[in-house]
Amino acid sequence: MKARRKILQDACPKNTKLALATNASSILAGRPFLWVDDRHSLIYCEIPKVGCTNFKRLMYGLTANADITEYKDIGAYEVHYKYQKFLVPLSDFSEFGIKFRLANYLKVVLVRHPFERLVSAYRNKLEKLSAFSRQIGAYIKPFMRSPGMKSAPQEGDGISFAAFVKYINVYSQLSTKPFNPHWRTYNELCNPCDVKYDVIVRYETIQHDVSMLLKLLRVAEKFKYPDGDMSSVSSAGVWRSYFANVPSSDLNELKGIYKLDAKLFNYTFN
Repeated sequence: MKARRKILQDACPKNTKLALATNASSILAGRPFLWVDDRHSLIYCEIPKVGCTNFKRLMYGLTANADITEYKDIGAYEVHYKYQKFLVPLSDFSEFGIKFRLANYLKVVLVRHPFERLVSAYRNKLEKLSAFSRQIGAYIKPFMRSPGMKSAPQEGDGISFAAFVKYINVYSQLSTKPFNPHWRTYNELCNPCDVKYDVIVRYETIQHDVSMLLKLLRVAEKFKYPDGDMSSVSSAGVWRSYFANVPSSDLNELKGIYKLDAKLFNYTFN
């Protein structure tokens, strides 16, 4: 874990430090994904598609001091909507409260390969027709008609991964609005160069890493990380196959968007 923190620290751009020490509340106002557990002096930064549903189940258990049988089977809808009111965002506290917690609480973030996360988001949100894919698809489908890609889909078709990549590339340059959280960068979501994370959990070793976290919190005897978090996307052969039909120019542009994320957490695009 110390090595992961060292890699992160060394990779942070020296000229982009945000002054959390003097302006914490205004900086964190745009980052609503930092959750606080005062009972165990813990801050968790939620990154969608990196075990967040299961980790929030654990957070509910920790904040309520509940047994695993009470939180391990909470449904995804309840986790992200119905029960989320029971989690307190760090930005809700006063300037003093934010600074105190950042200085004294254990801070944890969960990460995975940026491209693996993109494929997971695509498979879950866009590959099959759904209310979400219809909504976002209105912005993505025009890219299906770009040169080198298949024609625009008809009703009932999903969104091609190549079009999704093109959309991310173009949207990152043109829009003043932030990305959907499911493909927003780690740097934008969790501000890892200013929030000094004590525990960096990697998705590929998530059970081991969270077990270590629970030991650090001295609650390992009571609390367990729920099973069944790993998805089929985690196989490198699976997620890498999605990039086979992405034009090299688009792929290189995408690498530029997530380059800092990869560098911060020691992932490569090879």
